[in-house]
Amino acid sequence: MVTALNVGIALVLLPWLLKILFDVETLFSISKTHLMNNTFFAVVCSLTYLCLDPLMKASYCLRCFYGESLQTGEDLKVELRSCARPGSIVTLLLAAFLALGPSAYGKALAQSNSPTLRGQHDCFGPEA
Repeated sequence: MVTALNVGIALVLLPWLLKILFDVETLFSISKTHLMNNTFFAVVCSLTYLCLDPLMKASYCLRCFYGESLQTGEDLKVELRSCARPGSIVTLLLAAFLALGPSAYGKALAQSNSPTLRGQHDCFGPEA
């Protein structure tokens, strides 16, 4: 009922917005009585059905799935399958770390172990 009311208000305000924003005169912006007929109510009901039908079908589908899962345990099987997949993600992360990690770490280690040249100072201050 609330959706039908919102759709009806939007359809009533549409001619008014066309008149205000674009200066377009329509039959409905001239006379508001043309809006209150059977065609208007049929369009409101049709648009309301188009808005609410996907939500009703989705809720029905979920309700049937949960009802079946009480007997078959399919919801538990889906949860177990999703818990079993992190092994592949861990393997992928480990491969990426081994491919990228040691090279950057090795460069930083090689630079930190390089001997200082004669006459240069350490980062901790002048040579003693």
